[in-house]
Amino acid sequence: MNKILYCTTVILLASFFNSSCVTKKKYDELNLKKVALETEKNDCEEKLKAAEAERDRLNALSTKLDKELTQVIADTIKTGALLRETLKNHKALNESYEKLLKSHDRLKSTSTAEASKLSADLAKREKELLESERKIGELTANLTAREARVKELEKVLAEKEQAVNDLKAKVTKA
Repeated sequence: MNKILYCTTVILLASFFNSSCVTKKKYDELNLKKVALETEKNDCEEKLKAAEAERDRLNALSTKLDKELTQVIADTIKTGALLRETLKNHKALNESYEKLLKSHDRLKSTSTAEASKLSADLAKREKELLESERKIGELTANLTAREARVKELEKVLAEKEQAVNDLKAKVTKA
């Protein structure tokens, strides 16, 4: 803009020095050009001020967005670290769960085998118990029979003893 004003001034001065007298028509033309250039200069200065204001606003916005970007990057880094830690914990938890399932299956199969063993042992003991009860029954019957025999023999012995005592009493009387 300054160039335009400078050029205008140079043209005016050059034309002034070339001819010391300027016609009214030429003067009016040059004056109109000068006014038009000054108007254009004022418009350009206003546009410059508007452009500078827009530049300042955009710079402020750029600074604000840079701060937000920095914050978003920091949050993203933090979230990424948290995600990696969570995935690590998830993996450890899955491994622990798998070990627990294997342990449960092993205990279940051991428990089933042990239950079968205990069941077989119980059946064997029940069989032994029934056999013992049968023997006890036989022995009880045998004991009852012997007791009856002992009572019978005691009765026979008591009768013989009575007969001997009677005989002794008769022999002593006689």
